[in-house]
Amino acid sequence: MFKVAIVVASLVQPVTLSKQALTICGSAAQSAETTMKLRQMGISLVKVMEAINRTTPDPNKPGEVAAVENQQRQALAAYDHPRYETEDMQQKTIADFRDEEYRVCLEAFTK
Repeated sequence: MFKVAIVVASLVQPVTLSKQALTICGSAAQSAETTMKLRQMGISLVKVMEAINRTTPDPNKPGEVAAVENQQRQALAAYDHPRYETEDMQQKTIADFRDEEYRVCLEAFTK
C-alpha cells in the first residue's frame, strides 16, 4: 500500500499559483458569493444583470472587461440553482457556489 502511495504521489504534478492568480480568483469567488446571496434573497436576475451592466469597464483594460463578463456569467450560473427557503440550505448553496467558482478559476491558471 505504501508503494502505491509513493507511485501516485510521484505522478501528481506540483501546482504553484501566482499571487496574481490567487488575487484574481479570490475576487471572482467573492463576486460569486455575492451573486448567489442575491439569488437566495430572491432578487431578480433582471436587477442583478442591470447592476452588473451599470459597470463600464475601460476597453483598454482587458482585466476590467473580463471581470464584467465573468460577473455576467456567474449571474446566469447562480440563477440555474434553486432558491432555498431554509437558512442552512441557502448558506450551503452560497458556499458551494463560491468555492466551485474559486476552484474553476484556479484551475484555469494551471493550464
